[in-house]
Amino acid sequence: MQNAVDIFREFLESFPDKREKSIDMLHENAVMTVPYQPEHFPNRFVGRAEIAPIFMMAPALYRNFRWLTLECYSTNDPTLCFALASSEAGLADGSRYKNSYAMVGRIVDGKVVEFIEFLDPREVTAAVVKEWVALKTAGG
Repeated sequence: MQNAVDIFREFLESFPDKREKSIDMLHENAVMTVPYQPEHFPNRFVGRAEIAPIFMMAPALYRNFRWLTLECYSTNDPTLCFALASSEAGLADGSRYKNSYAMVGRIVDGKVVEFIEFLDPREVTAAVVKEWVALKTAGG
């Protein structure tokens, strides 16, 4: 049987290329929180049905997303673990997106029931603006 760290690592590593797997690994009533979202973006999503569209839109925003580093750690609570990571991806205008993360996961019965993602919202904001400009420039 996999422990929480192994499950959380598998959940994170499957994103975004195998995002359907990430979605399947979410508990039906999972809660995802991104405390430092860019302004005007929601920061809490409840239930797999609400989280799935967020995961599914990633390829439209980021091209060739990859983890540069991904380290997962256990805690004294066997259901709770955390990860420190960094990533990069391409954007439509040819620039690069890079970010650093601290993430917390709670795993119950082999499913992610809670996912908290801390990231630099300035990087996300810049990426979203660049993608929007690229879309408008292309006539979208």
